[in-house]
Amino acid sequence: MRVAIIGAGLSGLACAAECEKLGVIPHVFEKDDAIGWPWVTVGLWPTLIYKGFGDVPEYLRKSYDITLKPVARVTKNILKSPNKEVTLNGDLGYYVDRGRKIDSLENQLYRYLKRTAVYMNTPVDYKELAKEYDWVVIATGREKEARELGVWEDLGGARTILVIVAGHFEPNSAILYLNTEYAGTGFARLSPFSKSTAGIGLNIFGKDDIDSMTLVDRLLEIEGLNKYEILYHVVIPPFTNGRVSKFRIGNILLTGHSAGLVETLIGTGSLEAIISGIMAARAIVRNESYDKLIKPIQNHVDNVSSLRPLMDRCTNEDFDKLLSYLDIIGVKQAAVNIPIDTVNMIGKVLKTFNHNKK
Repeated sequence: MRVAIIGAGLSGLACAAECEKLGVIPHVFEKDDAIGWPWVTVGLWPTLIYKGFGDVPEYLRKSYDITLKPVARVTKNILKSPNKEVTLNGDLGYYVDRGRKIDSLENQLYRYLKRTAVYMNTPVDYKELAKEYDWVVIATGREKEARELGVWEDLGGARTILVIVAGHFEPNSAILYLNTEYAGTGFARLSPFSKSTAGIGLNIFGKDDIDSMTLVDRLLEIEGLNKYEILYHVVIPPFTNGRVSKFRIGNILLTGHSAGLVETLIGTGSLEAIISGIMAARAIVRNESYDKLIKPIQNHVDNVSSLRPLMDRCTNEDFDKLLSYLDIIGVKQAAVNIPIDTVNMIGKVLKTFNHNKK
């Protein structure tokens, strides 16, 4: 069986590793010269989003025999709106390295490959590969191919700017900022890389008429973050959110962001990318239905994304009210400790309501 995988990111590498495990050695084509995206950043596996999976590293180990080491466990999260601040303590998730560092998620997955050929600096055309290979897995991290195949539906976009700063930070903490003045209905997050460096990620929803760096300047000034030494800025290419109507088209399978498996509330998608890559490999080698295998992950993404329209209607006053409610004794503890997958449950209800409304 000849299998081609386009992209050596999370879903592509996870697919290759699972193919190897099942006895098929694929070819992986990567247009860049290294594993992992070029900008260094810290990703987040938030417990609130992934509560249905349990402890994420343990879930990956038990379910898929993959051991991935996070950077740190997040035990403190400060939420800030213009006039309110709330601190959450407990098991809040994990920080994970993304990019080209030696222990990034991408490079950890890459080390699972023993026999698979990864062809760097090799851009390829999926249409040509589909003629030569039995199966082609698209793991490019973009929507271009799904759009060309006629299965992509746009769900809006976002802009992200990453500011790398030096200072003194708590490695197990995070700060989330909600303010329409600089983020629209998005957010900013301060995530420490270490005790001395951190990334400040500004994720902008709306505000398309304002220059990105102007919004960064507003963020740094309003939140007092210009006290840190700015090392450099990274302007990440605009991100298009969407979903696909089909995950398999002929002998072509879509994974990760190429399959629309990034939720639109806060933009998590790394776990979904890994799982979709594994499911693509199982569908190919075991001759199973990929659409059926991927359905639970699609449902999870859709449920979380159902909260985005509510977020898009929020004003700064709404953010203040939300944090005030969260600060009530008992509510704050329940948000962290309750075992129920609240986000998915609420999202499922909203998804059903919106569907019936249509």
